[in-house]
Amino acid sequence: MPLDRPVPSPAALTLCLALFSACRGGEDPGRCLQDKAALGEALESDRQAAAVLRDADDLAVQRRAEQAAALVDARVIPACDRGLARMQSWQPSSRWGRARRSEATALMQQRKASSLRYAEALRSGDAERVVAQMVLQKSVEQQALTLRAGIERAPGAGECAP
Repeated sequence: MPLDRPVPSPAALTLCLALFSACRGGEDPGRCLQDKAALGEALESDRQAAAVLRDADDLAVQRRAEQAAALVDARVIPACDRGLARMQSWQPSSRWGRARRSEATALMQQRKASSLRYAEALRSGDAERVVAQMVLQKSVEQQALTLRAGIERAPGAGECAP
C-alpha cells in the first residue's frame, strides 16, 4: 500500500538548509575556496623567491658569492616585495583566509629580511656568516612548506565564517 507523503514546500526546504548551515557555524565553503585560490596566487611569489635562493646557494657553494648576492638583490627581493604587495591588497572573505593572510604576510616579511641578511653575508666574504644565513634560509623554507601544506588541507568546520 503506497503512502502519500507530503512534499515539503520550497520555503520549508530553505528554512531547513538555513538551520543546517547555522548548525555548522555559518560555514561557507565557497568563501574558503576563493580565499584558498587567492592565497595560492599570492604565495607564488614566495615559491619563486625560494627557487632563486636555491640558485644563489649553488652559486655561493661554487665560490661565486658576488653573483649570488646580485641574484638575491635582483630576483629574490623583488619577488618578496610582489608577494607582500599582494598580501596587503588582498581582502580575505573568511576567518580562515584572514588567519592564513597573517601567517603568509609574516612568512614573506621574514623571507625578505633573511634574504637581505643573506646578501650582506655573501658580500662580506665571511664563510661562517654565509653558512649561518643559509641555515636560517632553510628554516624559513621549512616554515613556508608547513604553511603551504596547511593551505592545501581543507579548512575545518566553522573556519569559513565571515
